Amino acid sequence: MKALSGGAPLVSVRDLSHVYLAGTPMQAQALRGAELAVREGEIAALIGENGAGKSTTMKILAGYLAQSEGSAKIA
Repeated sequence: MKALSGGAPLVSVRDLSHVYLAGTPMQAQALRGAELAVREGEIAALIGENGAGKSTTMKILAGYLAQSEGSAKIA
């Protein structure tokens, strides 16, 4: 996707991973290596199959859930 402005991303997700119930027999990998950058003027959507990690990504961005690895920031 071509950026409309050359500035830094307003939303940045880099190498984002999350494991629910880590270290237990019930652990489940919800995200692995997710990447996203949204700059001013861009429109973005998270789309995918059930269980693809859309809600998990948004919960991490909102600060409701901690990531297992990587970073997620909203400027």
